[in-house]
Amino acid sequence: MIFLTNAKIAIDSLRSARTRTNLTMLGIVIGVVSITLILSLGESVRQSGINQVNDLGNKLIVIRPGGMQSGNIANNNLFNPSPIAPYATTTLQEKDIKPIEDLKSVRSASPLMLINGSIDKNQLATQQASILATTPSFAEALKLGTSNGQFIDEETNDETVVIGQQLSIDLYGTDQILGKKLKLRGVEHTIIGVLQKTDGPIGISGIDLNHSAIISLSDGKKFNQGIAQLQQILVVPEKAKQRQTAIHQIKTTLSKEHNGEKDFQVITGEEAVVVSKSFYHFTTTLTAIVAGISLIVGGVGIMNIMLVGVAERTREIGIRKSLGASNRHILLQFLIEALIISVLGGFIGIIIAIAIALFIGLMLGLTPIISLQVMLISLGLSVCVGVIFGLGPAIRAARKNPIEALRDQS
Repeated sequence: MIFLTNAKIAIDSLRSARTRTNLTMLGIVIGVVSITLILSLGESVRQSGINQVNDLGNKLIVIRPGGMQSGNIANNNLFNPSPIAPYATTTLQEKDIKPIEDLKSVRSASPLMLINGSIDKNQLATQQASILATTPSFAEALKLGTSNGQFIDEETNDETVVIGQQLSIDLYGTDQILGKKLKLRGVEHTIIGVLQKTDGPIGISGIDLNHSAIISLSDGKKFNQGIAQLQQILVVPEKAKQRQTAIHQIKTTLSKEHNGEKDFQVITGEEAVVVSKSFYHFTTTLTAIVAGISLIVGGVGIMNIMLVGVAERTREIGIRKSLGASNRHILLQFLIEALIISVLGGFIGIIIAIAIALFIGLMLGLTPIISLQVMLISLGLSVCVGVIFGLGPAIRAARKNPIEALRDQS
């Protein structure tokens, strides 16, 4: 009964000062939006990685420049992601492909060469996107399909290009663009295909294929003085059960080709997904810290504005105490006010976060995952912050001397 009475008084007080209430709530809303988005999108990326492993990772072998060997994935931790090397520093070259393809345990080996540069539809429509040079087997390795047209093949001429679906939409507003012209680093190419939308912003290749342009390896070499320096080779074993045999043979073969230098890494598809996700984990952690700080700032806002409210309502507190309200009643009233503000702010923040997550998911090709657990965590943090930072002003209000409070003229 006492709680309900104080709750009614708290609600009436908040209604009578709506501007102050809304300002107090704003900080909580911002913090809850940030935390809900981070938890939601982080879970989406994690699930995307799981899907990639299920679809591809248990079959593929990935060769990259560097000295890390399979099983030493721990070196690529949260704070030490392994980025794809730029072509100026890679130790993988075109001559490495044929010896790998000749292995009996290998079905195909797909080189991947990254080329920096702009993609221009015209002078007014320019995109900075990944330009990939590869071979036809790349589509088989990653199970890529086209929504329109075809992938590059042995009969494809140079200066033709296949582009990601989102890049097509960004430049033309549609994927019905066969035969149209694009300039890659100033060189005109004809569009022969548009990729089907891939699941998620990252792949085992470590590249966002939705925003990429794909050309033949022979065409790509023209941008690097006729040399194919590779950032990655994707290997499909002849049979899934032969993957470990293939890994051993690849290491032995490449060591011979590189004169005993182990300047490459051979990892499984599962490990490649972990590596490509590490950057997302790192940025998620940093953003979570920022979101936590914003929630604390929101709590400080609650405390400051409630302190102002206590000062403005000193006479009201004196009147209530003179009519029999105890310190506990006053404390409970102000705590309930803080609780109402934090709960409302939490609900509003979650609703806004869901809308933003759906929009971001649409842009990135992710399916946002906002579970009940995520919402409860966000709401719980909001309530904790509200109560913790509302406790100080509530105690100050409860300790007001009723006689001095009645004398207050503010």
